[in-house]
Amino acid sequence: MNADRLAESLRQEVSKAKQPKKIRDRAVALAQMHGFDLAHDFTLNQKKVGRDVLALAVERGWSDAYLKRRLAMVAGLDTKGAAALQRYHDGLLAGGIPLGRADRLADAYAKRLKNTRANRLAGHEVRNVVNQAKRELWSEQQANGELSRWAVRVTRVHKDERLCKVCLR
Repeated sequence: MNADRLAESLRQEVSKAKQPKKIRDRAVALAQMHGFDLAHDFTLNQKKVGRDVLALAVERGWSDAYLKRRLAMVAGLDTKGAAALQRYHDGLLAGGIPLGRADRLADAYAKRLKNTRANRLAGHEVRNVVNQAKRELWSEQQANGELSRWAVRVTRVHKDERLCKVCLR
């Protein structure tokens, strides 16, 4: 995962806020306490992917060295990505491409899939901690009487690929 990109995303998100230092400090604390809560699911997902590769190894009679290379190839992918990688690899072999070349092509594809997944997770986690920090500061300000309990938050929505149909209207 690209730490520079994660830090830059956090910096940009926080700089949009009216109280950037408070939100940044809260977001950093939240990231340290709750960041990557998906890790449990991530670990379970990796077990499933590993089991699927192991089953293929037994079914197809792979050597230990080849199994190790294939496990390294799928490490970090979700089940959908691992299945796509397997279909791609099988398609290369079915198309008559030699095993060594198919492995190299599949490895390059796996790297692209992992990079895409890492970027998706990084963006999700940054948004999670910054939004949680904003919610907590809002509640804290209401509890301290700094904000009326009748105050309303307004969310500005920018049109991009992440919007649902309701927000696009």
